[in-house]
Amino acid sequence: MLIDPTLVRDMCLTWRVLAVRPRSRNLFDILLSHNIQTPPSAFTDIASSVCKHPGLSPYAHLQSLEPTRTDQAFKDLTPDPWNEVQYQPEDSTVPRVSECRTKESTEPIHVWLQERPAVLDELIKLEGRGCVEHWATCQCGRQDPIYRCRECFTVYFLCKECIVQLHLNHPLHHIEHWTNGYLIRTTLKHLGLRIQLGHKPGETCPNRQPAYDDDFVVIDVHAVHAVALDFCGCERAACHYKQLLRARWFLATIKEPRTAGTFAVMEHFHILSLKSKVTAYEFFHTLARQTDNTGLTPIRDHYAVFLKMASGWRNIKAFKRAGRGHDPGGINTTKAGELAVLCPTCPQPGRNLPPGWENSEQG
Repeated sequence: MLIDPTLVRDMCLTWRVLAVRPRSRNLFDILLSHNIQTPPSAFTDIASSVCKHPGLSPYAHLQSLEPTRTDQAFKDLTPDPWNEVQYQPEDSTVPRVSECRTKESTEPIHVWLQERPAVLDELIKLEGRGCVEHWATCQCGRQDPIYRCRECFTVYFLCKECIVQLHLNHPLHHIEHWTNGYLIRTTLKHLGLRIQLGHKPGETCPNRQPAYDDDFVVIDVHAVHAVALDFCGCERAACHYKQLLRARWFLATIKEPRTAGTFAVMEHFHILSLKSKVTAYEFFHTLARQTDNTGLTPIRDHYAVFLKMASGWRNIKAFKRAGRGHDPGGINTTKAGELAVLCPTCPQPGRNLPPGWENSEQG
């Protein structure tokens, strides 16, 4: 086999640099003990023999050739100062880059491997009652509280009255109940929280009208919730679907709505479907899995209802962005093509073309 000595010398120098320079090891190096700091023995033997005996190569006569234009062009290039390496003596007081870096910054996987047991312990604590200060006393002073919220920032346990009072403005949070030495999921509806529309949080309408069969479903970003909902029945109260919209809940039907979706989940699915092309079927059943991934709690299939809500949301948003809400005629006077988004780069008279453009000379 014919080997170019110049190529071999360059590769040999490269291997020597790799062998001297320290290299941060990744997870596969740690687990599988991979190491490439030393070159293969076969390559080392070839490189050593060629470096010691350059006459063995049939390409040795190429070193006596005259330089070409390309060689001269490379010689004329101005050296890049950023590539220049300044020599530092061994007794220099300037710290090297490798010495300034700590082990935590160069090899973070080592720190992670050491702290994994502690991280696992903290997760297991949250599956139970946690630290003693989290459950010893409720904020009202009662002993041994047994309720905790999974969405709130605090992990402290509260009594039944305090947990309901705390979630008057957050009626779609998940609640956990400590019983028989473990936590089980419960709902704010089961604890007695009723959502009152048309009034301030905490107020009860004197003429409240419960939802149909006192069973209302709200689809949110993190789950599907069954809530106890009361509409306002006062003399000047708005109709039911308007009360839902004013609470930022979108609905599928106008008359006797039984299911709604928060504006947050509608906007989330709208953007997610455009960006990741996820379908409404996959999205809704993901929410159902987040509600209960064990299958122990039966969840009614609201996919068809959610599909109607998603279609209605896209349609209303298209009218809103086209400015049809500010038109005196409203949506009903919308003409064909008025909801289309105009291209900003296409020539359009009166928008991005100067006056008298039709009389300009053709270029």
